[in-house]
Amino acid sequence: MRLQIDRPTPSWSEVSVELTREEIEELIALLRAISDDADQHFHLTSSSHEGAEGVQLTFAQESPGAPSDAQLSSLAIPPGSEI
Repeated sequence: MRLQIDRPTPSWSEVSVELTREEIEELIALLRAISDDADQHFHLTSSSHEGAEGVQLTFAQESPGAPSDAQLSSLAIPPGSEI
């Protein structure tokens, strides 16, 4: 797994997460677990702090009625497309 932080401007950060197939399956299982139990949460934490900025992402179910300030995007390249 690889986490990378980029700050193209002082007010915008981009976090890139690269996962192996096995890690994707584990992430899906953890997401299903918090979908089934709103009291649960989990973290994705960078393990390398050698001069690089660390990051921790917390995943949890959004509280009912809480204002949303983010959205998922579609796949960058449609399935079956060629580069």
